[in-house]
Amino acid sequence: MIPVPGDSTAAKPTENATRSIRYELARPTMPILMRRTGRFTFMILAAWMCIAAARADDLEDNRRSLRSWLASSDLAEEFDFAKLRRVRRPDGFETGAQWLQWELRFKAEGTRFEEEDERFMSLVRDHRGALGRSLVERLFYRLLQETAQRRADVAVYVFVLERTYSITFDPESRELVLQLDPDRMLRRSIDLGAVDTVGGQVGGTAELAGAQQQLTEHVRSFLTDYFSAPPPARVTPSLPEPDFAGVRVEGIRSRVLAEESYWEKLHVSVDLKNSQGSTRAVCHVSGEYGAGFGNRLPADYYDREVEFREELERFTEGMLAAMQQYVGSRSPR
Repeated sequence: MIPVPGDSTAAKPTENATRSIRYELARPTMPILMRRTGRFTFMILAAWMCIAAARADDLEDNRRSLRSWLASSDLAEEFDFAKLRRVRRPDGFETGAQWLQWELRFKAEGTRFEEEDERFMSLVRDHRGALGRSLVERLFYRLLQETAQRRADVAVYVFVLERTYSITFDPESRELVLQLDPDRMLRRSIDLGAVDTVGGQVGGTAELAGAQQQLTEHVRSFLTDYFSAPPPARVTPSLPEPDFAGVRVEGIRSRVLAEESYWEKLHVSVDLKNSQGSTRAVCHVSGEYGAGFGNRLPADYYDREVEFREELERFTEGMLAAMQQYVGSRSPR
């Protein structure tokens, strides 16, 4: 119980009361807090904002450290730093649980999946760093040591052309696991053309950044429009970033599967990567499905990726083709 000023029945603050305050702050109870006195609410909000700002600063420091380490190591010849960010865990679609994810791009020498896959796996098998550490250990523990997280709360993702490998800690076996990671998520990419065709010719860094932002807004608008549907459909955009757009869509039918007896929940994330004046949209799509009748939404959605993989691939290819046309129609001629 949180004591309310002026309430004669309010208990004095105790250790238990302090725990209650902490517990209430961890839950979405802002309306309750706002009903408290102005000074108390301000103190709580100020503390929360300081924690959030410190966390963001720590993440930026981690990015700089990891980027610097990679650039100075022998692995700079094999990998490009892509991102370090907090994302929803693959097993946290309903709970919202997150982990810290370090994303690297393997420097491909060609465009054939099989050849680049074999090159990457050869590097995994043959690489030995200081003290005989494997590539998997070297990447994972570098992330762990730079960020001071628990092993279960971090992951390394490596993009090898259109394929994704993950390095994670398995709490059951207590071992690091490297695995091809298509099980929940499909990855495809398309060329969106030169950045400067979106907003006319650009001459400097500021203009280029503005054109990139405009392209991202086009992609964000496309995703919102593409999935718009009458209730109970619901489209939730991701937090805005200058080179990223995404949506979570639930309560839709007949987008991935032809059967109307299945409701669908989709997660679509699009990374916009600019290279030599051209932008590629790298799209990550995952789907969950639930049986239901009439307009009643299912109680639960389930991952049926193995069964519906082909349908999800077909849907993603069609969506990317539509995205390419949508963005192209908004580029100046």
